[in-house]
Amino acid sequence: MLKHFIRINWRISDYFMNKFPNFCIGPRKAQVDFKRLLEKLIEKRGSGPFTILEIGGIDRPCLKKDPRYRYVGLDVEVNDNCYQMYDEFYVQSVEEPILVKADLIISKAVLEHVPNVSISFQRMYDSLNEGGEMLHLVPGGHHPYSLATKFVGHKWQRKLIHLLLPPKAAQVLGYKAYYNLCSYSQMKRLVSSLSPENANIIPYWAAVGYFRFFFPLFLIIASLNRICEVFCLRQLASYMVIYLKKRYS
Repeated sequence: MLKHFIRINWRISDYFMNKFPNFCIGPRKAQVDFKRLLEKLIEKRGSGPFTILEIGGIDRPCLKKDPRYRYVGLDVEVNDNCYQMYDEFYVQSVEEPILVKADLIISKAVLEHVPNVSISFQRMYDSLNEGGEMLHLVPGGHHPYSLATKFVGHKWQRKLIHLLLPPKAAQVLGYKAYYNLCSYSQMKRLVSSLSPENANIIPYWAAVGYFRFFFPLFLIIASLNRICEVFCLRQLASYMVIYLKKRYS
């Protein structure tokens, strides 16, 4: 009975989202902009050779292997696919010293799962070559979805994800999230301390899809997102795209 009720709400929410995408998702999409900016950073470096290090990609990498660059993966988990999808793969935490020297470091919805984001950024910064760049897509820690996951705790989060979200989404969600320094102001201070003149954060207000299981709540979150966007309430952003460039010494 409950599953049937949730499926009905999924369908209503999806219909409304397809009918009014700018209201539900917003005119700007973090995932689209992240991909576009990543492509620009790669194109800017030309035919290479250069090194791209992806943090936390495991067997769902942002890129494909390419003759232009050496593609290196780093994650605390590993499976056989990782060694086929990357040129090299290292099993470790981003909080530990990184032995790879990279020209571009990327991550997508990973850093919220790291207990100590400050030391992780320092490790990544140290592993960049001079003039190297970082690009990260990070969920905001003060968005309703993030607050809800922190409130229910990791155990209940995993149970509710399998109940309330479609099976495909449940497969890639459910990792423990800390949201350490994952607010706009905290992240701005952190990246500015590493690269005061070459750091930028773009906020986004979306993540409404997590609330498709109950259409009235879906509408409330969508409305809240648009209000936050109008008044540029960056602390309540659902996502941030973070760019940083290492200074030349």
